[in-house]
Amino acid sequence: MTSPANATLPVLVTGGAGFLGSQVTSALVAAGRSVIALDVRHAQGKLDPSLQGVERVEGDVRDDALVDRLVARSERVIHLAGIAGVHDYLQRAAEVLDVNLMGSRAVLHAAHRHHRAVLFASTSEAYGKNTDDLREDGDTVLGPTSNARWVYAVSKLAAEHLAWALTREGLTAAAVRYFNAYGPHIDAPGRGRVISQFLGAVQEGRPLELVDGGHAVRCFCYVDDAVEATVALALALKPGPLVGRPFNIGNREPVTMRQLAEAIIRLTGHQAGMVDTSGLEFFGKGFEDIPRRVPNVSAIHEAVGWTARTNLEDGLRATLAAWDLLKADAPRPAPPVIPVIRPFYDADSALFDKIRGAFQEGRTTNAGPHVTALEAESAAWLGVDRVVSVGSGADGLEASLLALGLKGAAILPSFTYIATLNAVERAGLRPVLADIDPNTWTIDPDHVAALLAANPDVAVVIPVNVFGVPPDLDRLVPLAKAAGATLLLDAAHAAGSSHDGKRVDPRVDLTVFSLHATKVWPSIEGGLVVAGDPALTARVATVRTHGLAPDLRDSIVGFNGKLDEISAATARHGLAHLERTLERRRAYDARLRAALVRAGWTVQQVPHGVVTNGQNLCAIAPGTMESARDTLAAHGIATRRYFDPPLHQLRRLGDVPALPVTDHVWSRSLCLPLHSHMDDATLSRMEVAIAETGRAP
Repeated sequence: MTSPANATLPVLVTGGAGFLGSQVTSALVAAGRSVIALDVRHAQGKLDPSLQGVERVEGDVRDDALVDRLVARSERVIHLAGIAGVHDYLQRAAEVLDVNLMGSRAVLHAAHRHHRAVLFASTSEAYGKNTDDLREDGDTVLGPTSNARWVYAVSKLAAEHLAWALTREGLTAAAVRYFNAYGPHIDAPGRGRVISQFLGAVQEGRPLELVDGGHAVRCFCYVDDAVEATVALALALKPGPLVGRPFNIGNREPVTMRQLAEAIIRLTGHQAGMVDTSGLEFFGKGFEDIPRRVPNVSAIHEAVGWTARTNLEDGLRATLAAWDLLKADAPRPAPPVIPVIRPFYDADSALFDKIRGAFQEGRTTNAGPHVTALEAESAAWLGVDRVVSVGSGADGLEASLLALGLKGAAILPSFTYIATLNAVERAGLRPVLADIDPNTWTIDPDHVAALLAANPDVAVVIPVNVFGVPPDLDRLVPLAKAAGATLLLDAAHAAGSSHDGKRVDPRVDLTVFSLHATKVWPSIEGGLVVAGDPALTARVATVRTHGLAPDLRDSIVGFNGKLDEISAATARHGLAHLERTLERRRAYDARLRAALVRAGWTVQQVPHGVVTNGQNLCAIAPGTMESARDTLAAHGIATRRYFDPPLHQLRRLGDVPALPVTDHVWSRSLCLPLHSHMDDATLSRMEVAIAETGRAP
């Protein structure tokens, strides 16, 4: 541990003349700290020779005696020295291992001996083949030891293991895993990393080479941001919660290598274009690309409040300008479109292991272990005795109506998805369409009462949860009961919403949830049915399995509505993440609703006692719907109408009585983006655009 008496000593930066080290050194000096910068060749490095407050030491980080003397003279250490780059670890594997392993060993042991805090550079390569949303506690998945492709990752992982072993003996240490830092002082064009390779091609008038089609996804962190994070973490490092942990440093702005190349061509006016090449041809034997590598950076934000601020467009412009490659009139691209709906699965190795196991065992359908477990786990989460899983929410509606075996009419809102109507008609029932409440946009109990009085053959009332807001069951339940009608709740939008603390209302005869990919709780396709009557539950389960009874001669009419194992495994994974998902979506929903209200939009009313799930964000624009849509589109914000068209406009239904509230809400409202993961930049962009709609004529 660093003592107060050592607080005026310099910070030792190994690799101090390198791309990151030189700028970390400059940032420390700007913060009033003196620095010892150790590097093998200062003369060929990037450290400004005129920078004051820096002691430049030439030497090898593997020199135990030298490193020990420098650490002893320092207040703390930032260890950045090492060899990186795909070409390096494929062609100089032994040297990469020796420098990275033995150099880290020298630094870590010296820091331990002299009680100095040390922040050291690891790498995003530590995740290997892992393509999850990469959290620091995620799995490392590497290829065989015979492939030099993995020596860099192994060398850094070994340093991490050594550091964590020493922290258990008192060392104060943490690691940073950089995700593709770049900037004006990056490797000389044509050498090193992908951006440098592309810059070299531009300088020489060659096509930019895309390895294996350029489909690999990466994130690039501008050097100023990476340096800010490094210095903040290094200076905050002391005994406590930061010790013994790696921290991702990166910008969560995924881009394919093809998109990166296209951006560089646009910014430089490069005429030679792009060309595809194989990984074997470009890197040589042993190359293996990773299709996706995107960091989760919540840990470092929580630790020191850091978030990358420089987007890729601005970072590339600064980098190209430094090499005199930026086209003077290079156009800026249109803002990336924020889609209305974006499925998120929080996919990680645990999910992939479940799916892989299902294929390996050959259990992919017919009530396998994941379906059985999902039914038990979802019943516990919903607070009910039993749940029947089905292939989709639509399957759930149809199975429920077939299990009921009703004749006559069904009341349902016109403001719902066509699946609700399809299930009614496929069950042989006559649809009767109801209007909606002007505030909640759910089925209007007053209109339901009038329709019940006018249609004595109504056998079932089907209210719908709209965008996460439940219908007024306090009024609908007694209305249906008095008419002798079954109450079937289409809860496709409802998973995670609650009313008076209940996720399922026990007064409803049947409740059907959807687990479609676009829902808050996503499977691929899937649904759940909850019935209050155990006999009805069993009948729904029979219908969804071709109607097959234990004695096959007693089989009833049914269809194949089973949930498969892959979808069930995905739904189980979603359930494990659902509480965190709901917390995020509700926060995003509250923030964007507030922006809409400030801009004069009319938002959907949430009844007292209801906690919604943030399924969809829809509102009525202050001016015309078309004007609001165009304003939002200019900011790259997609919108859509819901439900479009309302059911009463379907030609197949013929003449349907007017439904004025439904027509008003449908014709004026727009749904805006609301996802399970949204960063501050996205939310801020939406707030700016929403504010502009309030100023539109």
